[in-house]
Amino acid sequence: MVTWNWPAFFFSCAWFAYRRMGGRSLLNFFLPILFIVMSHVLVGSDLQLLVMAGYLALAFVVIPMYANTLYYRNLKALIARVAASADDSKARKLLRPPSFVTVIEACLSAVLVFLVPWFFLVAPAWYADYTPRAKVADGVAIAASLGRSIKEFYEDNKRLPANHEAEKFRVDGGKYTQSVIYDAEGVAAPQR
Repeated sequence: MVTWNWPAFFFSCAWFAYRRMGGRSLLNFFLPILFIVMSHVLVGSDLQLLVMAGYLALAFVVIPMYANTLYYRNLKALIARVAASADDSKARKLLRPPSFVTVIEACLSAVLVFLVPWFFLVAPAWYADYTPRAKVADGVAIAASLGRSIKEFYEDNKRLPANHEAEKFRVDGGKYTQSVIYDAEGVAAPQR
């Protein structure tokens, strides 16, 4: 039976957890991670787009279409287990409504389903942005120490260093910067 389930469309992992289908909830939780890993393995391949389209179709079309059917089959199996059970307390335990803890677990799993794939998609971009910034920050830190040396020289002598004094203001680099050199010819004297 094909029907549409909006909660399963928006929060499928949480919906499965709330409906006490823990296995399907876990599968739905790890499914995006699996597809992201497959997509990164196939980078540059024509299959990468196909894998991502397949995941989107599965997550946002197939699961919401068949979520009610899966729940119906799960309930039928649960009722069969209750009917076969001789212990009345066990039957009541199986059929009780979801507790507050189950609702909290469902909400947390919904948050994780959104955050984990988002992290795997955004983390490479963060790292790509971090590397050039680290290189620039290294050069800026070294240039700042050179600036302090020149400022001290200016406070003592009331002038900027001349060409023959420029070599004293050479600072050897750090991890990403070879060196920072003071160029006396390119510096204009401060105006008073």
